[in-house]
Parts: sequence; structure tokens; C-alpha cells
Amino acid sequence: MLSEDQQDFYLRWLEKADNIVSEDIASLIDKYVTLFTTYNFLYNIVPIKKAQDTGNVREQVGDRAGATTFTIDFLGATAISHFLTQEALDNQIDSLRLAMPDFNIDLNKGIPQPRRDQQLINGLQSAVPGTKILALMKTLYSIRCNIVHGEKALHQYQEMLLLPAIQLLRAIVVYVHSRVDT
Repeated sequence: MLSEDQQDFYLRWLEKADNIVSEDIASLIDKYVTLFTTYNFLYNIVPIKKAQDTGNVREQVGDRAGATTFTIDFLGATAISHFLTQEALDNQIDSLRLAMPDFNIDLNKGIPQPRRDQQLINGLQSAVPGTKILALMKTLYSIRCNIVHGEKALHQYQEMLLLPAIQLLRAIVVYVHSRVDT
């Protein structure tokens, strides 16, 4: 169960994100970063929750693994996939996948990695939940890295990537919260 302070943090940041309603590119980036701050807060609770659930020592998890593989392992790829389907977000995964060829998603010190981008695109269209959800979480994390660490050129066409990513990230935030607040 989240403490009162943790619950307050989660609710305030989710409300901040929900109150960003403009769809100009700067606002979309603000909304994505705000949602990712909320997600970051939650996926850092996952190792604590996992340790409580299993009785094992809390694992030390890096940021990339926390946002991707560790959280998937904790929640279950099939459960995440089922939740996104229940929330009618499969079309947003497709929208994200279709937008990706117009962007460099996976960068190595600013250098595009087209093979890795193609692997993410292929993963997003996989029928295997583990493959699909891993590709989704890696894509969402890479978008965050590109926003935070990358060039800050703002172009309205970036909305075709950010709009579905925002909807998916928000749903994942709510789902992770539901699992760590038990």
C-alpha cells in the first residue's frame, strides 16, 4: 500500500498531466514528461513491492530496466497487454508503430540505430505479449530519453508519435499504480 505522501504525489502528478490539454508540441512534450515523472516514481516502488510480496531482499534496478524489463516481469506482459486491450488502446499501439519510421527512436549517443528501431517496430506488431509489451516499454522509455537528453527541436509533426505514446503511457501509469497500491 502506498503511503499517504506517495499517494498524494501520484495523484498530484497525474492531475498535472491531465490538466495539460493543449495539443501544441510543447504542451505534448510537457504532458509526456509529466506522465513519465509519475511512471518513474511508480517503477521505483516496484522493487520494494516485489521484495514485500516475495520476502526476498530488494533488488537494485537501473532506470532503463526499471522502466522496461523489471516492471514487465513484476506485472506480467500478458496482464499489461490484456489491460491495454480492455482500455481499447491496441489502436494506439498501431498508431505509434506506424509513426515510428518517421523518427529515430533508439539512439546511441545521438546516433540513430535503424536496426534497433526496426526491431521495436516489429515487436509492436507481434502477437506474442512478451515481445509486444517489451517493444512498447522500450519505445516509451526511448521517447523519454530523446526528450530529456536529445535535441530540443519542436515540430508539430511530432504529435503523430506523442499522441499515442501519451495515451499508452498514461494507461500504464494507472495500471502500475493499481498493482503497487495493494
